Amino acid sequence: FNEMAERLSGMIRSSRELTANVSHELRSPLARIRLAETLIRERIERGEYGRIEKHLDAIREDIDQLDRLIGRTLALSKLDLRETPLKREPLDLSQMTESIIDRLKPLMGRKDLGLNTDLSPGIVYSADREAMNTVLSNLLDNAVKFSPEGGQIHVRVHSERDAIQMTISNTFPPIPQEDLKSIFEPFYRRTGPKTEGYGLGLAISKRIVEKHGGRIEAVNSDEGFTVRISLPMASS
Repeated sequence: FNEMAERLSGMIRSSRELTANVSHELRSPLARIRLAETLIRERIERGEYGRIEKHLDAIREDIDQLDRLIGRTLALSKLDLRETPLKREPLDLSQMTESIIDRLKPLMGRKDLGLNTDLSPGIVYSADREAMNTVLSNLLDNAVKFSPEGGQIHVRVHSERDAIQMTISNTFPPIPQEDLKSIFEPFYRRTGPKTEGYGLGLAISKRIVEKHGGRIEAVNSDEGFTVRISLPMASS
C-alpha cells in the first residue's frame, strides 16, 4: 500500500511539473502568433497587403512548433502513466539502426560529418518496433544536430554476456557532471547557449528504454558526448 501511495504521489508531482513546463513553453509561440495577428490587422487597415505573407508564414511555423510540442508531451504523459502497452516483436536492432542512419546521411553530408559504425549482424531483440524506432531516431537525430561541422559520429550495436549494448557518440565538448545526471529530465536545458527543441526527446527515450527493462545513461568519452543503452537479453 505504501509503495502504491508513493508511486501515485510521484505521478502527481510529475504531472504538475509537466503541466508547469508545458505552460511555460506554450507562451512563446502563442505570444508570437498574437503579435503576428496584430501586425496583419494593421497592414490590412493600411492597405499593405504585400507585406502580410511573411507574417502568415511565421504563424504557420509557430503552429507546427506547437503541434510538435503537444504531440511529444502527450507521448511522454502516456509513458509516465503506463497507458501504452508494449507490442513486442523480434527486431533486428542493427538493421533498424542502419536504416535510420541511411535516412540521416544527407544531413550528415551537409555538415561534412564522419561516420564510424560497428553494427554486429543478427542482433535480434523482442521490443516494440515503434517505440524502439523512436529511441534510435531521437538519439541519432541529436548526434547529427549537435555535432559541429566536420565532426564525427560513432555508432555501435553488439551483444555482451546477458545484454545488448548500444552506444551513440558524437563530437561535442565535455558536459558538466550535474548536467549529465539531469539531461534525461523533461524540458531540461543545460546552462550555456540556448539549444533547439524542448528537452523531451531524451526524456521519452529514457521512459521507453526503462519500459523495456533496460538502462540508459549519458557520459563524456574520448569520442565526445556518448549515450549508452543496455537491454537485458532475458527480455528478448
